[in-house]
Order: sequence, then C-alpha cells, then structure tokens
Amino acid sequence: MNLITWAILGLFIIIILGIVSNTGQTSIRNIQGQLFIANCPNPIFEGVATDLDISGFAVVYNVTHNRDIDGNPTTNDQDKVGTKFDCTLVDGLFQVSTTTRQYGATLFSAIPYGWVGYIADWLSLQLSKMQAMFTLLAYFITPSNFDIMGFTLNDVGGMALVVIIALYAFAYLPILIFAYKTLSPFVGGL
Repeated sequence: MNLITWAILGLFIIIILGIVSNTGQTSIRNIQGQLFIANCPNPIFEGVATDLDISGFAVVYNVTHNRDIDGNPTTNDQDKVGTKFDCTLVDGLFQVSTTTRQYGATLFSAIPYGWVGYIADWLSLQLSKMQAMFTLLAYFITPSNFDIMGFTLNDVGGMALVVIIALYAFAYLPILIFAYKTLSPFVGGL
C-alpha cells in the first residue's frame, strides 16, 4: 500500500471514530449546544428585536425600527438603537437574551462612536461562533467528547483508554506522514 492509501485509511478511521464516539446522549447535547451558539444572530445596527423564540437551533424574532433607548418612536438617527443577542446554554437548555445599544450615537453630533460598539459586539460574536465551530471540529477529530452507550473517557479505565488513544494515533500517523512528505521541501513529493 502506498502512502496515499494509508492516509485515506487513517482519514476513514477518524471519521468512523468521530461518528461512533459521539453517539451518546451527552455527546449529542454538547453538539446541539455548540450548533445553537454558532447560529446566534448577528447584532442589528438599527432595530429592536422583539418576540424572541427559539426554533431548533435558530433564534426567531421580529424587528421594530425607529425606536429610542426607551422604546419610543424617533426619527433622530443618533437616538435610534440596535440589538445585541446573547445566546447561552443553562443546564443544557438554550437561552437567548437581548440588549439594546445605541450604535448610532455620536459625540458632539459630529463624531460617530456608536459604530465602534457595533463592531466590538459583532467581532465578539464572530469569535464566539468560531470557538463553537472549533469545538465541534474537536469533538469529531479527538476523543474529547467521547461517549459510547453512556461510557465516557472518565468511565473507561486502563487498557481500554490506551486502546482508544492508540486507535486515534494509528489514524493520525499516516495522515501526518502524508502531510509531511507532500509539504516538506526537503523530503520531496510522493
């Protein structure tokens, strides 16, 4: 067997281990929680989110425009508010809350500084979504979310733990050698 075949075999083993080791109820709840956090809505620059509801992994809401911080109608752009969403998990249950922010605020009616808050809220949400996606990726390519028929890594002892880690190592070894041989300028190609 050549190196490409070994790398593909290692990839298939990792895929199978990722699917099998994430079949327990706890693993599925962890995956659902990360999917919910990854689907949290972006902040709304101008508009107040009302009638919040959680449908599956998504937050459903209505948007009311042209409101000030007290909820009164306004036509002044610097008084209009936006909405920041906070998606969290509390004891395995999905929760979402909103905060109204004055993203259109200006200093001395000339220097807009509210947009800095919008960019900060947007950026922190994107980083939170990236963390959720990296966590999902880690669940599938490492035994960190290991749960088979209710048995986690804490329940597995001694030799069984060594076998699980050895399977992952066996799967990663040909993939790493393949990547090293194809990317290293000193080793050459396949």
